[in-house]
Amino acid sequence: MPTHIFLALGMWDEVVSQNELASGRDRAIWAPNHYTQWLGYGYLQQGRYDTAQRHLELMRRNAEKGLRGRAVLAQMRAEYVVNSERWDCPCLRWDIDLTAVRARDAAVDLLTLGLSALKRGERAGAERALADLATLNGNRAPPAPGHERDEVPDIVQLELQALLRQAGGATDEAVRLMREAAVLEDRMPAEFGPPPDVKPAHELFGELLLEAGRAAEAQREFARALALAPKRALSLLGLGRAAAAAGDRATAAQAYREVREIWHRADPGLPGLAEASRSVGAP
Repeated sequence: MPTHIFLALGMWDEVVSQNELASGRDRAIWAPNHYTQWLGYGYLQQGRYDTAQRHLELMRRNAEKGLRGRAVLAQMRAEYVVNSERWDCPCLRWDIDLTAVRARDAAVDLLTLGLSALKRGERAGAERALADLATLNGNRAPPAPGHERDEVPDIVQLELQALLRQAGGATDEAVRLMREAAVLEDRMPAEFGPPPDVKPAHELFGELLLEAGRAAEAQREFARALALAPKRALSLLGLGRAAAAAGDRATAAQAYREVREIWHRADPGLPGLAEASRSVGAP
């Protein structure tokens, strides 16, 4: 239970220490579960990408044969790739059987594959992932009485659509789609865990707007992303970049200082860490 509080406050050192403890003394037998997933996410927020990669590889070796183990492994892979932005990670070639998993698990996996393909310049791969997402959402049964529709599969489909529109030069259409995704994200109940859509809509919207030269709008989206997920590293970096481009030097400096604080154990040589250090005049 304390980890829910630590994660909700962006206390990444505590997230890591508590989930290392909860996962058990024998690291060699750690397998994909609630504790190890949150631990992997904590490593990523600390900027410890190499540690997160080794952790993910251990999870693959020890993955349970059951359905839930595979779904957690896929979620962890998605979190690793999206947060480290290592779009050519060999883990993307792992064959993880996701038949009969929840729609959100399958959708997040497809987003990760499509986003990675697009970042590598492989538009056809992104379009295949989008087509599979559309099929997935088209085949979803209506929610049971008294239950609300899970927004995550709809959000990630909108995100991938927006990215493809942006890549094709249709920026206004991309902005419209991302605004829809952000509205859906705002409707979701707080879960106090890693973002269920893996690439938060407001964070992605900020990146899209910043690339389009709309820095002030991007700054607002990153601020909203951080209200939903405090001290999330990529949102802080985005806020620093957007605020600097918008001429808000005070906000940019504060965002970059926070990046340096949460990345005090980060892998040396991370481009974002060097960027933050330059921006605040630190060695």
